[in-house]
Amino acid sequence: NPSIRTSMRLLYGRRYFGTDLNLQATHRTRRLMLSLAYAIEPQTTRNILAQNLVSRNTDPLGNGNLGPDATIPANFSLGVPVQSNAVFIQKRLNLILGYTLRMHRFLVEFSDTDREYELSGRNETLRETSLSWNLSFSGKTSAELRYRWIDSATVADVDEEYMITSGEIRHLIGENFNINAGFSYMIRNS
Repeated sequence: NPSIRTSMRLLYGRRYFGTDLNLQATHRTRRLMLSLAYAIEPQTTRNILAQNLVSRNTDPLGNGNLGPDATIPANFSLGVPVQSNAVFIQKRLNLILGYTLRMHRFLVEFSDTDREYELSGRNETLRETSLSWNLSFSGKTSAELRYRWIDSATVADVDEEYMITSGEIRHLIGENFNINAGFSYMIRNS
């Protein structure tokens, strides 16, 4: 790592079905966080399903996820490849920009995922852009507003677009008790 605020990682490996490559670079300042990651890896639908069944407990900045998606599997039906036993090469680019200002935390995330199936030659794509704003009123009360745009072409010749707006307000009562109220609204075009 070049410094305590900057980190870089490069992983390379060879497997039977292809090459693994994982590049990551992150830089943090007091208020700003920038992360860029690119990965190429052989993958199977079983691994993708296992990853989607696990709930996301942190946001891309590593902060605890107390949002509307905290207790349900993350995006289970969005971006799951067509079920087959085929191996595919997954290429993923992820860019995250976070900014913190006093009680506010803003987060912009962009990801682009391509899957190239080895035997069938079929391709799938998934692009997602997310904007979120988190406001902490006190140590016990906070609110989050999030907008996500997802463009998914996971089945041959079918393109789906999702626009999801969600929000939540949370209040901590005692050490282990929360009161949450939220909403989620999704528009789907296919």
